[in-house]
Amino acid sequence: MFQMPGLWGIWLSSLKKLVLVVKLKRYLKKTSKLYQGQSVYLANKPVGDYIQKGDQFYLDAKHKDHIEVFDSTGTKVRAVLNLDGSFNDAKTKAAKAEGRRLPK
Repeated sequence: MFQMPGLWGIWLSSLKKLVLVVKLKRYLKKTSKLYQGQSVYLANKPVGDYIQKGDQFYLDAKHKDHIEVFDSTGTKVRAVLNLDGSFNDAKTKAAKAEGRRLPK
């Protein structure tokens, strides 16, 4: 039987990303804010382990491979999540060290 493990892995990764996007769409509201040219969204309900009700977040503009999550005021980075919903420790630490915040 012919197998394509590389394509299977890509498909599963894409499916995980799609599941996260579908979950997010049900629980978010687009705000009028922009950060790095990207729309900022507000969570109406908790999503997974890292997005709480009231948190604000956006899709990274440069790589489009992660979501940056801020508290409800937009002044504190809560987490950086990969598009499959997993926590990205290195990018979270970098965002916190830079003191990244959303515009008012």
